[in-house]
Amino acid sequence: MAAARAAGMFSLADGCRAVGTLTRLMGALPKGGAMAALEASPQELGLGPGVVVAAVNGPRAVVVSGDRDAVTAVREEWAGRGRRTGALRTDVAAHSAHLDPPLDAYRRTLETLDLRAPRLPLVSDITAKPVGAETATAEFWVRELREPVRFADAVGLLAQGGVTTYLELGPGEVPAGLLDGCLPGGEAEPSSPRRPATGGTCTKSTRNTGSDDCVSAPPAADVG
Repeated sequence: MAAARAAGMFSLADGCRAVGTLTRLMGALPKGGAMAALEASPQELGLGPGVVVAAVNGPRAVVVSGDRDAVTAVREEWAGRGRRTGALRTDVAAHSAHLDPPLDAYRRTLETLDLRAPRLPLVSDITAKPVGAETATAEFWVRELREPVRFADAVGLLAQGGVTTYLELGPGEVPAGLLDGCLPGGEAEPSSPRRPATGGTCTKSTRNTGSDDCVSAPPAADVG
């Protein structure tokens, strides 16, 4: 939520409360979920029950999420085709039905916060479009948590707008490492097994910011 905080969408205290609540709720989820990065396009997948696309990080870089057995089967299938794959080190199946149980509790917490429209241009990474007043609703944040991330499309929008410099804020460097595959002339790379690139932070040369799983904005726009 770093990008949202930098864009003035909530106070530091409210941001910490939202993150703390989400961490507690996700920590209480039953184990059994999994995620995997695949060298494949979304159109190639043809996924079955129990697994969904969690993120599209490039033309041939996706993350799938869902039941552990289903995700493992998909990863083994694509590895057998000679494609690069990687199991992400998590037992929480982000952006899948595994997150449905805590959504109502998370929504109730969000409804108590002072949510605001961004003061800086902000791009949602689930719609790959600029956002406005809708960000002041709890439902916007629930969707950011549950729906698949369109990282590649969001970066493409920034590039079309003239963004040439991107900054990642966070404990890793996964989203930044995926940029080449999203930009003209770049090479697609599957997400690192260390951490799912289902959110991130990128930003324009004149500004910045991003976050772990939702939006971003540069000085003109970010993506995260």
